[in-house]
Amino acid sequence: MEVVMKRYLEMSSLQNVMKEINKLGLTYDEEDQNKILCFTVYHPLAQQYPPSQVYRMKFLKSLMKKVEMECHEISEKMYVAYAESVEVPERDSYVSFCTYLLDPHISITLEETKCLVLHGTTGFRTWEGAKILAELCLEKKSFLHKRKLLELGCGSGLTGIVVCKLCRPHSYIFSDGHQEILRLLHRNIILNLPCMLKSTGNQESTKSKLKTNLQLSTAQLFDNQCEHSSEEQSLLKEEKIHAGLTEETVATSQSDVCILSLDWETVSQEEIDSFQADVILAADVTYDPALIGPLVKVLYMFLSKQPRTEAWVACPLRRENTFDIFLQQAGEFGLTCEEMDLPKKQVFQFDRTLNFVIFRLYYKN
Repeated sequence: MEVVMKRYLEMSSLQNVMKEINKLGLTYDEEDQNKILCFTVYHPLAQQYPPSQVYRMKFLKSLMKKVEMECHEISEKMYVAYAESVEVPERDSYVSFCTYLLDPHISITLEETKCLVLHGTTGFRTWEGAKILAELCLEKKSFLHKRKLLELGCGSGLTGIVVCKLCRPHSYIFSDGHQEILRLLHRNIILNLPCMLKSTGNQESTKSKLKTNLQLSTAQLFDNQCEHSSEEQSLLKEEKIHAGLTEETVATSQSDVCILSLDWETVSQEEIDSFQADVILAADVTYDPALIGPLVKVLYMFLSKQPRTEAWVACPLRRENTFDIFLQQAGEFGLTCEEMDLPKKQVFQFDRTLNFVIFRLYYKN
C-alpha cells in the first residue's frame, strides 16, 4: 500500500496508480475501500498538500468504477470523499501540490502544475530531466558534499531541493529567468528548506539590473515585503518537520540557499565572474533551439573563467536536431562534453522509455 500512497502523492498517471492497487489483490469490500482512501485521499500529506482537484476526482471515479466491477457497494466514506472533492473549490485552477517520498522519513512537496505551458514558459512543472539529474546527484552526493553549486533554469526546484536536503553542499544558487517561476520557487523553498534561507535581504548589483546575490529570507522576495504572522511562523516550524529537518540535522547540514534572476541573453562576463561555483547543474534546457545559443554562451562564460568548474547537463532526447545543435555549439566554444553514466537507482517515477544523456562539460584552455 505504501507504493500506492507514493504514486498518488506524486500524481503519477491514474493507470499506474490503479495498476499498483490491482497488484494488492484486494476484494474491494468496504474495509478495503476505506484502507485505500486512508493511504491516498485521506493521507495526512494529501490533506495538507492536496493533488489537483481534477486528479482527485478522476482517481475516485476510477476507484468507484473498479468497486462496481467487483460487484461491491461503494462505501459511504468513498461517496463523502468524492463529494468533498467536488464541493471544495480548487485552490488554483492551474497549480496543485506534488509530493515525492524519498524514503519513509524524507519527503519533498512542490507547488507545481501539470500544464505544459503556463505564463509563456514550461518551467511550472517538473520534467523528467530534473528527476534523472536529481538521481545522479544522489549517487554523486559524496562529490557534491561541501561544494558550491549553481543551477541554470531550475524551474520549480526539484533537483536543487533534493541536493540541498541530501547532499549537503556548501551553497546552492537556484537560477531562472522568469519572474513568476522565481516566485513559485521561493514558495517551494520555504516549504522544503525554510531553515536554509539566509535572512540577509536583497543585494542588487550596482553595475547592472541583475541581482547578483539575491538572498531570500522567509519575509522577503525581491522588492516585495511580506511580513509573516505568528500563525505563519508556526506553519514554517511545522514545515521544517514535514521536510525532515530536525534541529540536529539543521546544525550539520545547513547550506546557503539563494535565488538568482538570470537572463542568459543579457548577462555579462563581469556578472558571471561574481559567482563562484564548483558544479553547474542544468536539466531539460536543450528543448528550444532558440535558447541553445545563449545557454552554451553562459556555460562558456562560467567554465572558461573558472577552470576547476564543471557542468552537468541532463538532456532528454525529445528532438534529435536540438540535441545536435547543443553539441555542435558547445564544441564551437571549445567546451569538452563527456557522457556520464546514467544513475542506477530509480528514485522517481517517470517514463523511462525516453532516452536520456547526461553530459559533463568543462573547458580546456
